[in-house]
Amino acid sequence: MSILQIQGAVNMGEVSVIYRILPADIEADVEVIAKKAVGIAETEKLKVRGYQVIDIAFGLRGLIINLVMPDTGGLSDKMEKLFNEIDNVQSVEVMDLSLV
Repeated sequence: MSILQIQGAVNMGEVSVIYRILPADIEADVEVIAKKAVGIAETEKLKVRGYQVIDIAFGLRGLIINLVMPDTGGLSDKMEKLFNEIDNVQSVEVMDLSLV
């Protein structure tokens, strides 16, 4: 299958995606999870705007990470899946997605 390219067409821009990553339990080292998440994003050649460790409840801490990526189909879902594969991660959720 070939890709149709129209001369003069505008390429899609970039999107900012904010993920919330929750650890499997209270003993999980969220800083280690953060470093792995940043490493995965950099391996995929995405811009990491930043991350923040947040308190959830009863000593449980989570991670908010903001990435900038091309506005192509499926990339935000791919990152969600990759983040879910990090050891000691229970869930990953897209909190916000907006054009940059």
